[in-house]
Formats: sequence, C-alpha cells, structure tokens
Amino acid sequence: MVSKGLFKKKQGKDMRLAVFPSDLIVKETKKTIESREYTMSSLSPKIYSSEFMSPSIPLIGIGGAGISVLTNIVSRIKEYQIDYQTAGIDLDWKTLEANTNLTHKLKLGKSGMGTVAQFRLGTKLAKEEKDTIRQFMESYLQEFSYNYKHDIIFFVLGSGGTGVGVGLESMKIAKEMGYRPVPILILPDENESTRVRFTAAAGLYYFSFAPGERSEGLMTIIIDNQIFYENNKKLPEEELLKYINSSIGVTIGDLLISTEVRSDGYSTNLNEFLEVFRTVKGIGSIMDMTSLPDANELNSFVKQNMDESIAYSADPRSSTRSYFMIQSNKKKVTAIDMRNTLSLFQNSDVFPKYSISDIGETEYFRVLSVFSGVQMNKRLRDLMLEAEDNRVDILEKTKGGEINSSVNQKIEKIKDGESIDVHTAEEIRDTLVKEVVAKRRGEA
Repeated sequence: MVSKGLFKKKQGKDMRLAVFPSDLIVKETKKTIESREYTMSSLSPKIYSSEFMSPSIPLIGIGGAGISVLTNIVSRIKEYQIDYQTAGIDLDWKTLEANTNLTHKLKLGKSGMGTVAQFRLGTKLAKEEKDTIRQFMESYLQEFSYNYKHDIIFFVLGSGGTGVGVGLESMKIAKEMGYRPVPILILPDENESTRVRFTAAAGLYYFSFAPGERSEGLMTIIIDNQIFYENNKKLPEEELLKYINSSIGVTIGDLLISTEVRSDGYSTNLNEFLEVFRTVKGIGSIMDMTSLPDANELNSFVKQNMDESIAYSADPRSSTRSYFMIQSNKKKVTAIDMRNTLSLFQNSDVFPKYSISDIGETEYFRVLSVFSGVQMNKRLRDLMLEAEDNRVDILEKTKGGEINSSVNQKIEKIKDGESIDVHTAEEIRDTLVKEVVAKRRGEA
C-alpha cells in the first residue's frame, strides 16, 4: 500500500492514505503506522538526516495566497529545527504585518488593500514602486544565508492580482539583477471566479508562453488546486483550504530540505538540482509519494503510483529535466532497482539523490521529485482558451452600462488570431540540441 501526499483515499485492497498534515485523519493514521518518522503534525515522514542545514534557495511569497503557502513551507522547515529566511510582498498590510513567519516584509501600495484579482492593477502598482521592490529584494538577498551562491530565486504566487501582477514585475526586476526566477503558481479550482481563472491564465501566458519578448521565458512550477479539491470534497469547506496549503507546504519544504541532505550512493548536489530550472521554459510540477510497509520494490512502486502523485496532471515522463530525492530505511533500495526506476525517465536529464534513514522500524520509501518541461494538459489548454473567450465577461460595468475603469481596469487578453507559443518537451529538447551544436560549430 502507498501513502501519497496529493491525493484521495481509496478503499479496498489498494487503500491509500493522504500523507500531508490534517488533524482530521491523525487518529486513523496512528492506528496504521507506528514510527517516529510519522508525527502528529504531519502524516508524511520527515526526511531523515544526522544533520540539517538551512536550504540555500531564496524564497519570496507574493500576495495573500502565495504568502499563505510560504507560511506553511516555513512551518514545515521549522519542524527540522531550522530557521529559514523568507520574504513576503503584499498589498494587504494588515495580514502581512500579522505574519510572524516571514523574516523580510514589504508593504506595497498606498491603501493597504488588495487588487481584487486584477493583475493589471498589480503590475501598475509594482511598476510605480519598482525601485522599492528592487531595494527590498537586494536587501533580502544580501542578508540571505547561502551555503552555495547561485542565481535561482523561487517565487510562490497565487492566482490573484497581486500574485500574478506584482509577481510578474518582481520577477522582471530579479532578471535585471542577474537572477533566474522560478514561479511556483497555484492554479485555482473550478469554484473560483472567472476573473481569478483568467488571471491564472494571464500569469502562465506572460511567465512562460507568450511569443517572443512578451514572455519572460521562465519555468513555471504548477500546483493545481483542482486536484486537491476533487480528491478531498468530503472535507469541511473551512478545512479544505488549510489542508491544501499545508499539503503544498510539506512537499515544497521537504524538497528544499532534501537539497542539503547527505547522499548515500547517488550524490546530486544543489547545483544539479537548480539545473532543473535553468534554460528550460514552460511548465513543471512536483511529485510526492510515501509507501506503507508492504511496498517492496521501488521501481514498481513509482511506476504504479507516479501518475496519481503529481501536483499537475501530466505524464512526468514527458519532462525535459527531473530531480529525485529517494529515501528509505534498512537499505531497501538496490542499485538495480534504482537504475530501473530512473530508466522510466530516460528522455529526461535525471538528477537523483538517495539517502538512507536509520530511524524507525516501519519500512517505507519516500520519493520527492520535481519535473521541468512537462507537456501542457487539456485542463491547462482549456484554461488558456477560456481566458480568451471571457475577456468581455470579466469587465465590470456601472449601472449605466459603461465600464468603470476605477473599479476594474481592462485586462488585456491574447489578441485575436494570436497563437500561444507552447512547446512540447520534445520540441524543447530539439531546440536545445540545435543551439548546442550551433555553438560548438561557431554558428551561434
């Protein structure tokens, strides 16, 4: 049986338990698992190491949803007795001020109010305070405790006007400063308003898919809330959002922690982990799965469950690059088993790390992965098309029928007849190969 972090419970012989924090099912878990690796605060086994170091990747949350997820990432990392320097940027001053998990905070705007899912308003405000944002990020990055200096910054963004609008401009500033921003975008579920879904599509468009210089050419990591919603509908409404944010926080927190954990046999380092996000543009996702005791072979376990354990519903085998952190106790993973597992992703540049846990009697596998350059699925394509079709519906009007620009500025859509510049993983690889060949021949 397998305990998996992103997905629903299934009944019968192949029962699965969600692994992420949820007070609602702790009692059930205590009956199932006896191990010091499984704590009351998390149904996912924490990564084991004799010594932990603070992650060496700067992390900036922007907007209410982004900062909420970031707060859960910090909470997870604190379970490892680590203080992690993180930054938050928001227009909601009161909420930002009350957040005690952020070490650096920047309040934007003049009113202390948000953007009401208007990303154009977010970009406008960010442009007006560009120097302030730059100075804030410079200060944060200068004070950040690097174990290894590099150019990657993670931005955690919701699909609101602040997350997408201010996030877009902040990442442009980061690029001007010589950094490679990696947006982690939380997609809305089907219950969100048309405007929020449009804003999410606009973010993807300008982050990764717009043609030419209109795109920032970034690798956007997708976390799809619809997956959580569909698989946890029985949870009370007031608990669902908390559960989702906690789930995401555990996975991203543990991924960051894994980059500083000593390897046993496979020695991917932080720089190789960061290569997953360099040069490749498009979309990526994360995967988290943990086995229960009767999973005996890593290869079959991953093969059977990876499609249901990814935070964005697409075949991870289509990825261009991937990182795997695999941990087990009692040396359960053989060299052949590891090779067979990695061969499932033979079209990717795979960066593996293997670590042995010597704490706890319960046998398990923990597999944490991140994939870049995966293919766009139907839901994402439909989201982009819906954004085109609904531009007029998004515009709020006054009682007289005229557009009230002070309430909702016009949101620019993808122009009529303009195609979205979407590339498959195969096309990205072919392009990269051609660029390398041209460079070697002196043609570039």
